[in-house]
Amino acid sequence: MKKSIIFIAALMIQLTAMAGSRFNHDTDQADKKKMTPEQRQEQRIQFVVKMLELDDATAAKFTPVYKEYLKEKAALYKNGMQRQAPKGNLSEEDADKYVKERLALSRKLLDVREKYYTKFGKIIPATKVKKIYDMEQQADTKMRGAYNNRKAAESHKGPVMRNNVRNDKHGKPTTMLPTNPQKIMAVPETDKK
Repeated sequence: MKKSIIFIAALMIQLTAMAGSRFNHDTDQADKKKMTPEQRQEQRIQFVVKMLELDDATAAKFTPVYKEYLKEKAALYKNGMQRQAPKGNLSEEDADKYVKERLALSRKLLDVREKYYTKFGKIIPATKVKKIYDMEQQADTKMRGAYNNRKAAESHKGPVMRNNVRNDKHGKPTTMLPTNPQKIMAVPETDKK
């Protein structure tokens, strides 16, 4: 009996924690959607300064250069770096044209990164510049994964599961917990010898 009470208590604590973390995640997402691009950029700069553990004097020198860097990168992305591959069957000419455009844009991005590697190197050590580039790569990978997950969810015909919650056929979230309370409270018996 004690085992089942402990099990139920642990289950209730876990469910409460999951619900709380889901609520915080949803409110964080809502706050991010309300932010302007300038506010997001300032938040990103503050994050990078904190991540690099820059003192106030170094941060004052680094921030305007990092803003320039972000501005140049944003211009590249706006001018086609984020363009998706054409769908369907492509002719050889169209495929060749698309690949060459992507390579040219990748080269331009590399040029910007090399240019700012030199500028950053005058303010911070190379190890910290590496941290910036590593963080960018991780963020890009995470964004690509989120985009792919969203696309997969949109193309999925059935209910989509996220954090033990799925949408029913009416689009309302439902938990994936067993509906039979006996299944929740069942504690396996062990052989007593």
